[in-house]
Amino acid sequence: MPVLMAGEGAVAQEVVSQQRRQRCGLVALLGSLGALATVGLVVKRQGPGLRQHGGELDMPTGPTARQNKMSCGGEGILCGVLALESGQGSGYYKHKGPAVHGLWPEVKPYGDSACVAPGDKNSRITSVPICYQGEEASADPSHEKSFLNHEWTKHGSCAGADSANGFFATICSLAQAPLEVMTKGEKTGSDIDALASDLRSAGFPVFSVDKKFDQVMLSACASKSEGSSSYVWKLAPPEKFAEVCGGGVSPQPSPPTPPSPGPSPSPPTPSGGKCMKSQHGPACQSDSDCTGLAGCLRCAKSGFCTSQPLQSTQLAS
Repeated sequence: MPVLMAGEGAVAQEVVSQQRRQRCGLVALLGSLGALATVGLVVKRQGPGLRQHGGELDMPTGPTARQNKMSCGGEGILCGVLALESGQGSGYYKHKGPAVHGLWPEVKPYGDSACVAPGDKNSRITSVPICYQGEEASADPSHEKSFLNHEWTKHGSCAGADSANGFFATICSLAQAPLEVMTKGEKTGSDIDALASDLRSAGFPVFSVDKKFDQVMLSACASKSEGSSSYVWKLAPPEKFAEVCGGGVSPQPSPPTPPSPGPSPSPPTPSGGKCMKSQHGPACQSDSDCTGLAGCLRCAKSGFCTSQPLQSTQLAS
């Protein structure tokens, strides 16, 4: 052991004290960084909780999502996108089979659609809409409730809907046929580009592809329905918005029906606003949703209004 001269002991002790303070400071700094890293991980895990994209909910970013501003094509017309998830993404975007995400009016800065408030501004979601009743909703009902409330308050608030239930009924009706095409493609291992190609081939208006979250955006427009203050949404390419939704009063065409694979007949498509033979009527959750609609008698188990009365065997059971 070295021998310290007079006065050197105090200096040595001060050096040791400084080294100890430095080590303590480093430990404290590492501890703080560890805490921040932990918080960062928690925030990252919470991100997909409401399908969070780039810091803003439901706003996909990057060159493939909303790459072009949408023009509604005329006065009194709303326009937007129907977002469909392939189920091949990550986090909450990874699930069994394709599913609908939502209907987003393309208000500024994404387009020139007006923001038309709901007829009932105090309307609330009373139950999980039929097209959102998947494994995800069953596994995490609190998340699904928060997600649906977000879709209603952020996007439904500008869609010209009569109520929350009406907004989601529109989404389910629009999404049914294209989701059938995507489901068929997904079973054969198609990726998001192939699914978008399948939709185009089936006549659906693909507006953009969000590769970051594996979503396809279909373009849609809306105008006031005859005799009502609510807006009726229809899938259409932007160049045909004025034709399909112009004039202030919308026609009621059914969405395009995907081609039938082989001899199997294509499924009936929704017939917006009324019930017709061999076609689904508007989406519903109870018989009251079908009351007053042309040709509609009741809400069938399929979740759509129908013109078919209950059979006697059904009444007896």
